[in-house]
This record gives sequence, C-alpha cells and structure tokens, in this order.
Amino acid sequence: MIGFILGIFTASQLPFLVSLVFCLSFILVILLVYGAKSVIWVTRPLGFSRLGQRHVKGLDHSFGASHFSLRTLLYATICWGMGFTWFTVSADRLLQSRLPQAHTGDWVVEGRVIGLPSHETDLIRFNLQVTNVISAPEGVKLKDANFERIRLRWFKSDVPVLPGATFTIVAKLKPPHSLANPYGFDYERWALIKGIDATGYVKKHLDYQAPDISVSLIRFKLAHWLTELWSDSPLIAASYRALLLGDRGGLSDDHWALMEQTGTSHLLVVSGLHIGICVWCGWWIGRCLVACTYLGLRLGHKGGLVWPWLERVLPVFFALVLSGIYVGLAGFSLPTQRAW
Repeated sequence: MIGFILGIFTASQLPFLVSLVFCLSFILVILLVYGAKSVIWVTRPLGFSRLGQRHVKGLDHSFGASHFSLRTLLYATICWGMGFTWFTVSADRLLQSRLPQAHTGDWVVEGRVIGLPSHETDLIRFNLQVTNVISAPEGVKLKDANFERIRLRWFKSDVPVLPGATFTIVAKLKPPHSLANPYGFDYERWALIKGIDATGYVKKHLDYQAPDISVSLIRFKLAHWLTELWSDSPLIAASYRALLLGDRGGLSDDHWALMEQTGTSHLLVVSGLHIGICVWCGWWIGRCLVACTYLGLRLGHKGGLVWPWLERVLPVFFALVLSGIYVGLAGFSLPTQRAW
C-alpha cells in the first residue's frame, strides 16, 4: 500500500504526463526480473547454488539469505509502478474528456443539474451532468463530444435552477482555463479535480423538467431556508450553511479573511470533528434508550432486557444513523465519507 501511494505521489509531482506505454513497459520489466530471480532460486537444489552467491563488504551472502529482502523490494517496486500507472491512466482519461480549444462554440446539450447551484443577484452558477449532446458547433462532429460535466453561468434565468432538474439548453462552451499566476487561484487545476470538462454560459433553454425529491434538493431547500432565516446577517447564514451542509458558496472574501484572522477557517470544513460530535450524540441517544428500557423493566418488576444484545447494538445504531444523516446533508463528499 505504501508503494502504491508513493507511485501516485511521484506521478502527481511530474510536470508532464508520462506515456502509458512507458508505465506498462516498466511493470513488464519488473515482472521479468522477478521471474528470472524466481527461476534461479528454484534451480538452487539442482546444483546451481553458486549462481546466487554474493560477496558484500567481505561477507558472503547466499541468494537464499537475501531472497526475502529482494522479494520485498521487487514487490514494493511493482506496487509503486501500479500506483504510477493508475494515476497516469486516470489523469489521461480526465484530459481526454476535456473539451478541446478548437471545439469552442455553441452546443445544444441535455443534462441534469448536480450539486448546489450558487445564486447571486442576477447570476446562477451550477454544474450540469451531460446526458445527451444534440448539436455541435459548425465543423465539429458529435462523436468528438467526450465531455460529461460542465460548469455554467446563467444570467437572469427565467426558470428555477434546482438540483436534479433536467435542462435542454444552448450553451457557449470552452475548455476550462485560468490566468498563469503562480500565486493566484488555479481554476484549471480545480476544474480538473472536480471533473469539469468545459465551462461556459447559457444562451437559452429549450426544455425544462422539474426535479424529483432527492438529497441534493433537500440540501438546497435547507440552504435557502437558512439564508432566509438569517437574511439580516449574511455571515451567520453563510457560516451555518458551511457547518451544516458543507456549502461554502455563500462565504465572501471578507468572510474568509475574518476566519483566517480568528484562526477558525478550518472549522468551516465538514470533517471528523463535526461527524464525531454527531456520533457522540447518537451514541448517547442509544444509551438513554437502553437506560429508559431498564428503568421501565425495573418499574414493571422484570429481571432484564428480553434481548440483552440491544444494550450494545442501540448506541452503535443511533451513532451511525445520526452521523450518516449529517454526512448526507453535507453532500456525501469524499472527505466526509472518509471521516465517517
């Protein structure tokens, strides 16, 4: 596992993407070396033991004595190559689905809104999961449309943009890019991490279908309710949305500056601390139910629980359920899943 992680880290630090042929060739060479070493080790009982003898710093070490360390080194190298290859394949797939610069233009696409849209005064930003490409710009073939997720802006939308809603729209799309400023926010890298293949804006919509009930829609309704509840204090509303829903879209630059000055910016990320509090609350809810059950049995002059295993199961059950609900409200993001 350590070798696999080191392989991923090594590939991520390179300024270029290594060819997949090179990665597969590297693993093949390692496997051939390990195979040759295994043949030598197997043939030692047949009289070829001198093939494995080594002399290091005046000490004779036979191949059999160093077999374990050599095997461990080869296994670690193979795992490193697998991690390196896995990262290369994943990065290549992400780059292949990105919209090329030559395909910039008006696209007619059908898709579903995912995540929480960001509402401003006359502007809505949202992600669209493309399900069908209906029309492409002039000179571009439909089979060249490999993008799956796009980031859009919609000025003065005439229909509600809700999570789960399905749109057929005409959008001006281009590949994600940002300013080449080493000290600024790298938008292109952020888009690659989020799996965004293209960005643009909506020119008009052709069809609209209302969303069905979903976790994302519930999160959106709760975010809207918190915003309306604390309409006179945007900082409090944005903080509650970040703490309860994992939605940091309402935090402005001034809010972030205040959090950095007070040393509380790390608290606005749903992490193990918040999930741990929910686990603690759920655990004690289960313990209180067990205690109430024992009290009821004592008042009823009964000996104990009919199912004694409930004393162990109920706290764990309520801890998992309460923390799971919180993870769901936070959007089931990868950090929250890992912390849960």
